[in-house]
Amino acid sequence: MSINKTKYSFILSWILQPAALALGATLAMGAGIRAAWAFPLQIGFETPTWVHAHSHLAIMGWLFPALAGLMVMRAPLGRFPLPGRFLMGAFWALVVVMTAAFAREGYAPLSILTSTLLTGFMGAFGYLWLVHERRSDPAVWLMLLSLIGPLALGGGAVYGPAWIRGWVTFYLHLHLNGWVVLAALGLERKASERVHPSLWVMAGATLLLLEPHYRVPGTAWVGMMGGLLQAVGAAWFMAWRVRRGPVDTWLGVALAALAGKSALQWAGSWPGGPEWMLVHDWRIGFTHLILLLLATPLVLRGYVRRVDGAAVWALSGSAFMVALLFLQGALRYAAWPEPFPLAPILFLTGMVATLGLATTLIRQHRPTS
Repeated sequence: MSINKTKYSFILSWILQPAALALGATLAMGAGIRAAWAFPLQIGFETPTWVHAHSHLAIMGWLFPALAGLMVMRAPLGRFPLPGRFLMGAFWALVVVMTAAFAREGYAPLSILTSTLLTGFMGAFGYLWLVHERRSDPAVWLMLLSLIGPLALGGGAVYGPAWIRGWVTFYLHLHLNGWVVLAALGLERKASERVHPSLWVMAGATLLLLEPHYRVPGTAWVGMMGGLLQAVGAAWFMAWRVRRGPVDTWLGVALAALAGKSALQWAGSWPGGPEWMLVHDWRIGFTHLILLLLATPLVLRGYVRRVDGAAVWALSGSAFMVALLFLQGALRYAAWPEPFPLAPILFLTGMVATLGLATTLIRQHRPTS
């Protein structure tokens, strides 16, 4: 352990355990949304605002504090200043208020204010990490770069909806493919080790892969180079990790998701790729691939080491959910009818994932350092 017992106890009680509750709430909310889509007459509530609450809670209430907490717990220098109970209490209060505000009214003054304040926590963490731990981390750099997106949204009043869409895309691409993915993969190194070079390769690929989102004539080669670098970086990381030791179920699922993510990004970087990769329903599947099958299993390895029966159910439900989301996106892109009703099955997979992960976390709730 690279930190003393007092710091360990604080991170566990004020950061990691509340983040696990946020994960449970995120999954339950997702299952509820799917239930409303599957059984609209029986449930009968509007879901657009709940979708915003679900996504913001996943990013700001689950993955940000969980990744940051595990990084600090394993920090080699141990110099990162802990925020204190008052500040963490304020953080979690903001998470609760933000989630409720988004669920009630979507993008409105209170939800925007609270999510902006939480974005400030992210920026503060990134800055303090670079200053106190004295090690350059591509995940942290891309997280800080992604925060330009929310800051630039104010220009939408002048430049219109296209400006807002462009900067939201900038933020989500760098935050999910950069911060979330690279920080989760970075948990696989020992505290004394430097960032593996493959993560820097994937960081460069992430920047180049912004191009397909804004493709104009003559720039496709930039995105194609990014797709190639992503494939090379992912293959390098997977080979390194497999060589260094056993691969358990959590890690195996995450590495498979990394391979799938990289293959999709490579294919989507080619001419014509953005036409299907950037379709809304397909992007929902891609986002869940990153959050549910890549990042969450790697983070949960910091909470629970043993994969019990409930965890197998949770991972199976998550995998089926992501596969069905991709199927749904492909069918809608091709304008083909669904061969069978997907909405009830998606609800079922969401319930299996929610109950499985909740059971696993309740049984095994002590993060390892």
